[in-house]
Parts: sequence; C-alpha cells; structure tokens
Amino acid sequence: MARREDPTGCPAPAAPRGWEAQWATVPKEWRRPVYRIDSAPAATVFLQNRYYLREHRRSSEHDFSPAGTPRRFAHEVAWWVWLCHHEGLRRIEPSVLKWAGQALTAAAADYRNTHGHQPTSITDLSAATIVRHAMLVFEKRNARLPSPGARRNVTHLIEHLHLYLSVRTTDTDWWAHDTWDLRADPRIPQREHEPGHDQSVKIGAITPDWLREGVRFWLRTALDAELLRWSSAVERARDMARHFGAFATEHGYADPALADDPAQLRLIFTAFTEYLRSPAAAATPDKPLTPSAIDATQSYTQVFYTFMVDHAPEAAAATGNPRWLALTDAHTRLWGPAFRARRANRVRELSWYSTGELQQMLAYLDVLAADRGTLVALTHPDGTASIIKGLGDPQAARIWLLQALTGRRASENPDARPSAAAADSRR
Repeated sequence: MARREDPTGCPAPAAPRGWEAQWATVPKEWRRPVYRIDSAPAATVFLQNRYYLREHRRSSEHDFSPAGTPRRFAHEVAWWVWLCHHEGLRRIEPSVLKWAGQALTAAAADYRNTHGHQPTSITDLSAATIVRHAMLVFEKRNARLPSPGARRNVTHLIEHLHLYLSVRTTDTDWWAHDTWDLRADPRIPQREHEPGHDQSVKIGAITPDWLREGVRFWLRTALDAELLRWSSAVERARDMARHFGAFATEHGYADPALADDPAQLRLIFTAFTEYLRSPAAAATPDKPLTPSAIDATQSYTQVFYTFMVDHAPEAAAATGNPRWLALTDAHTRLWGPAFRARRANRVRELSWYSTGELQQMLAYLDVLAADRGTLVALTHPDGTASIIKGLGDPQAARIWLLQALTGRRASENPDARPSAAAADSRR
C-alpha cells in the first residue's frame, strides 16, 4: 500500500512527532484556548450556538482552559482547536468543549487522588475515564443524566481530542493505539486514494484481551504485507468485536487455544454457530443474521485462527501471550467437512431488475448525483412529484446508470435495490 505523497510523486515528509515538536507548529495567536468564537478566525472552527452566546453575552472572549489542571492541559486543548482549524478536521460546539473541559478538571483531580501527583498530559487519562467524569459533572449540575444525543456529542469530542493527542504527540507505534484512523495517523499503510479513509479500525472495542491483542497483531501484519485492504481491516475488526469477541467474553474463554482436545474445539465452534443464529448476535431482535453473514463471520474467524497458527511464535512475542504457541493444526479446521461442503455448494440465487425498478433507478439519478442537502425536484415513475435532498454520490449515480442501461442482474449488487435508495432519499 502506498504512503501519502505530494503532487511531485516524492514521499511526503514525516510530520514532527512528540509534544514539543507539535506545540512549536502552533501560531502565537492560537496558543491560548481563549477565543472570540463569533469573530474570525475562531468563527471558522466554532459552531455559532446562539444559546451559548446569549448565555455568555457579557464575555467578549471565551476561555476553554480546564480549571485546576497542569498548564499543558490548556496548551493541548489550544493545539487541538488550532489543528481542527488548520486541517479542517471538524467544527467545534463551544458548549460541548466547555463541558469536556469540566470533565478534564474532574478526571485530573481523580487521577491526583489516586496516584498522588498530577497527570502530565491529557493522554495520561483514558478517553473512557474522561467521558465517565463528563457524565458525573452533568448529573451533579443538572440532577439528571444527559440525553443520548448530548452524551454522544461529548463522547465524540473527547475521543477526537484524545485520539489526536495520543497519535500526534507521542512516539507510540501506530498499531499500538486502540483506534486506527487514517486521517489522524498517516503512518498507517494505505492506498494512495483510499476510498474508506473516513472509517476507523476500533481495536479497543474487541474483548477479551487475548483476542484484542491477537487481532491487533493479525491486522497490523496483514496491512503491512498488503494482505488486506483498509476497508477489509475495518470490517474484520468490527466483526470480531460484535460476534466472536462477544461469544468468547460471554462464555469466559481466557485462553486463545480455547481447548486442547480437537473434538472439544469443534463443539465450541458448533456452539458459536448456534450463537450466530440466535437473537443475541442480531443487530436488532427482529433481524437475525442472514446465512451469508453467518458464513462470512465463520470464514473470517477461520482465517484469523489459520493465520495465528502459521505465525504462532511471532504472535506470542508480539502479544506477550505464550498461549498462542498452543495452537495446533486442529485450529485450522474449526468446523467439520459438512460446513466446508455447505459453503462450497451454496448457490447464489439470481434475481433481475424489473422494468419498474429500472425506471425508478433512472428517475433517481439526479438525487444521487446532486450535492448532499441540495433540493432536487423529482418526478416519480407513477407521475407524482416531490422535492428530495441530494445524496452527494455521483459515483453511485454512474453505477446505477450502467446497471439500468445494460440490464445487469440485481443479485450482482444486492445493496443497490432502487426501493432502498428511494426510501433513504425520502428521509
């Protein structure tokens, strides 16, 4: 996979690492987390929350320094705000940043009480700890818990701040972080024009610990050796967290080998298959996993264990867990011959777009191609008219046009049914 390059084709210079090097890049006018959020240049990075501005109308400047914390905390907040402005990472809701600052104050005080000294950096606190204190701060102030939306907003802001500080201001290897984000960390192997660049690999979401570290080693090696694309790594990590990780955690498996007896090992994965068919594995109770989704999960799990068998010594050294050396050839055959025959003989049912669906595809091309949020006047195949927001996906529009003009099978692209897109565009 290619690293990011400049237009001349030469490798992009490595960004300075370490806190002092990063802090040196911040212009003087951005070195204090005190801003006139309704005036340039701060107005370009802060959302203009009229309720917040009205509540603080007496303040010409707004100070987001976390009270009672080491000076570096304020510098790190200022660095992050400047980075959001400089790289166009996100717009910041001032009330949520203020709330996050209060959470940092509480988390730092708790750290000091526990360790007997102040934390040096925000990265000395985990993102989960800061989020927990944000909930406590809100409950103490309002005598109630925050709404799901408010919780989501402050969690995203804290995680974003923590991720960029952890990745950009430390010398930690990219794969050692619990979140792999291409935009935050250009050291991660990637294609020059990675289509899934906005997706993150959530290694930290995987439990139990032995599985998380095993998947970390697997995906790191696969990305370095170009055995997997970025989008595939995202999917594998998500699938492991949702399914095999949840199953292993629920059953209390604390050993990568799971069982020394091959027969017992097969029984464990027979139980895993039963788990995949159960409501517990479904995203929603009324929507169980499809047979193809179950097959894919079984396949990923088998590929993972086969890889770990082939790389057992390196896995044991990388994860610090010698039990990976206990894997045997039985772990390359987690399911019996009947499962492999069933997968080999599975025939995909063919389906075709109807004439009505083809007409619907052509009618919705303008909606797909228009910029997201742009209003598009649309006449439906049944003659009715409506105003629909554009979806901002011209590539999908071109694909639909080719599908409609060439009469391709619907089964070749099951996610592009016109009815689904029509429903999405009406939301």
